[in-house]
Parts: sequence; structure tokens; C-alpha cells
Amino acid sequence: MKLTVNGMVFEGTPEELSKLAELGVTPTEEVKYREVKRKAKVGERIKIVAPFMTKGHYKKGDVLIVTGIYSERSVNASGVPIVIRNEEYVVLEPITEEETTVVPAEETSRLKVGEYAKVVKEEYATMTGFNVDDIVKIVRNPYGEDDEDYKVKRLDGYEGYALKTGNYLIRATDEEVEQAKRKLAEAEESAKWATIGREVGEFKVGDVVRVLDRGSSNLSVGDIGIIGQLDGNAVRVNTRQHKAANWLVNHRVELITPVESVVNLKTAE
Repeated sequence: MKLTVNGMVFEGTPEELSKLAELGVTPTEEVKYREVKRKAKVGERIKIVAPFMTKGHYKKGDVLIVTGIYSERSVNASGVPIVIRNEEYVVLEPITEEETTVVPAEETSRLKVGEYAKVVKEEYATMTGFNVDDIVKIVRNPYGEDDEDYKVKRLDGYEGYALKTGNYLIRATDEEVEQAKRKLAEAEESAKWATIGREVGEFKVGDVVRVLDRGSSNLSVGDIGIIGQLDGNAVRVNTRQHKAANWLVNHRVELITPVESVVNLKTAE
């Protein structure tokens, strides 16, 4: 037989549990909870995970009910005469029937730190800012591998937590990861050029560039020079060492400083 007390499930014989019943505790349907690292609201259950200066009023593992918000950084809880800092607890959120629905084994297989996953559902408090089809990387969870949540990081660096179930994350394929990385690189490249009011790859005479691929020129990878001429999608990169055989297709160089920002630079001729 089971009974639940403040979210904690106890098992025992009817005689054993009757002793708890004498204290006013009655058997209830078992409720499962997930632990979420966020600020609690009044009425929610919290679990102490990192007690600090408790003065003996509570300890690690205690489950309490929030009775008030003391400040942006702390709460009041039932039976505790001092405030509890947000860093000390996790919120216990009831798991709905939908979230406990069995999904294919391939999707529910536990992801490992370092693997990539795809977001298939973002309706979870700690996934604000994520979108369906986002590719995320599983990173080390500060609450341990047995925590209910994965700590995840999107390719652009945005972080959050996702529930360990196929309802929210599924393992991403290599193709999906590579496609997401390409899209991010293209977006970052477009943004870089947009900040100087140009289209991607729109070089100008006087731009300072770095050689990425020498092609058949006399230049070397890593050479830094100034664009002296343009011809369609080709640029002539002048350096101190090379004044000839220095034409490259523009995708073989990267912009370091646009001509508009060049100050007191002596052009190599």
C-alpha cells in the first residue's frame, strides 16, 4: 500500500501506514514530480538541495510549501521561520499524464553529455526561448546525471533545461546537426557584413583582409594585406612581400577591417 505526504511517497503495511493516518495523513493517489531549477511561486512545493545557514530549521532533502515571496532572491516556506534563498531549492512540478505517456524506445533512450538533440516540444517552464526543431547540445547538469532535466545549450550559446523524455527532446541526426551549424554560420556571416552596410562578400578597395586559401597565387595562408583592385568576384591582395601573382577569388579571403575603419594605415604598393 502507498500513501503520499507533501509529494513524498511512503510504502508499508496497512498497520504501519495507519500510524501515519492517526496523525491526519490519508492515502492518496501517487503523484510524480520533476525537479525544476527556477523561482518558486506561492503554493508550490520546493525541495531543499543546497541548504545554507539554515540555523537547524531545515535540511537537504526537505520538501516544503512556499507560503510567500520574501524578495526577488528568497521565499518563505511552511514551518520555517527564516527565508530560503532561491539557490537553495528546486521546484517540484507535478508530471502530467501526457508527459508520462510511453514513447518509442529510440526516442526515450537517455542522451549523453556531448550529444546533440532536436527540440520537439518547448512548452516547459525552463525552455523559454527555445523553438521546435532547434538543435541543442547536452551539457553537464550541475544537479547530477540522475536529475529529471537535461541542461542544454543551443548552437548560438543560449542555455536552458529540458525534461528527460522524448516528448521534449529526441536525438538529432548528423545531417540535422551539420545543417543547423551551416545555417548559424551563414546567419553570423550575414550579420557581420550587415553591420557595415554591405552584402556578404562585398569587398572594397582598401579593405584589410586575411588569406584563407592561397589558390595558385604567390600568397600564403595567413597573409594579411590590403585589397588594391577588384575584378568581378576576384580581389588583388597587396602585401609587403607580394605585389604580383596575388589575385584571389573573394571566398579565399576574410575581411579583417573595412576601408571605412582603416586609419593611418600605409597602403602596400
